[in-house]
Amino acid sequence: MRSFLRLRRYALSIRFYSPQPLPSFIGNVDDAVSSFNQILCMNPNPPIFEFNKILGSLAKIKQYSTAISLFQQMELRGIRPDFVTFNILLNCFCHLRKLNFAFAVLTKILKLGYLPDTITLTTLIKGLCLNGHIRKAFQFHDDIISKEFNSIVRRGLKLDLHIYSIMINGLCKSRMVDEAVNLFKEMRLKNMAPNTITYNSLIDGLCKSGRVSDVWDLLDQMHDRGQRANIKEQGVQPNMYTYTILVDGLCKNGRLMDAQKVFQDLLVKGYCFDVITYTVMINGLCREGLFDEALSLLLKMEENGCIPNAITYEIIIRALFQNDENDKASRLVREMIARGLL
Repeated sequence: MRSFLRLRRYALSIRFYSPQPLPSFIGNVDDAVSSFNQILCMNPNPPIFEFNKILGSLAKIKQYSTAISLFQQMELRGIRPDFVTFNILLNCFCHLRKLNFAFAVLTKILKLGYLPDTITLTTLIKGLCLNGHIRKAFQFHDDIISKEFNSIVRRGLKLDLHIYSIMINGLCKSRMVDEAVNLFKEMRLKNMAPNTITYNSLIDGLCKSGRVSDVWDLLDQMHDRGQRANIKEQGVQPNMYTYTILVDGLCKNGRLMDAQKVFQDLLVKGYCFDVITYTVMINGLCREGLFDEALSLLLKMEENGCIPNAITYEIIIRALFQNDENDKASRLVREMIARGLL
């Protein structure tokens, strides 16, 4: 009788898989872990895509370590991951800066006969760039299109705009502008249309390397492709960030008059600048000792409905104090205090 009761309690403790699916996204880590524990005890185990929903949700809310821990529990229970599971795991390792583990996952993907897709390769390249391994990312890109992964490319995988944009951004941030320009040209040769993000990254890199003349050529290309730099129109176009990069680059490369011309031209055409763009222009004026013009622009930005922030004030105040304009600087300090910015 006792054996029968023990057997009955054990049978009741086993949860059988219910066909009711989990939601596609679980936004709370405790709910995700609770759902995982529930389906882990079910017999038979739910389909792998149910586990992927949980792991994917955890990755989206940046709970990378938790996702990896749950994956390890799955392996201990003998639950076989699929290609989507591996992509999620790879993404988690990249965000945790554990690139050796990420590439170990890639090795496992290949050994199991899966075909890495654009998501796999984009994640790895982005992981390398985010962790400062720009040259390795560039080499990995070369390997994809020429060496170890050549068969993958032939089987239908194409490097997409997102991969190229990540690479160009990473190269520019590492001052490898020539390599970024070459990659940009490679895109064009493949008839791949760059978007505003791609252009912004390259414009920023060119400006910071002092190659302002190349920036104008790039803006001309945007104009030729219907991505006008001078007027608003439909389609992909330079955004406010593009112009902010341009104005900042011109100011820092000794071309204040050009920066002012671009700035004024955009104002006339009705562009609404944000506090960042105004602050960049004010900083450029202060660098050249044009304090009256900087103070005038400070007033004008408020007239246009843009309220200066602490950084805007600090730039002018520091420049004024450094040039013995103490009265003007003190007045702005009092203004900051009155506005609660100090």
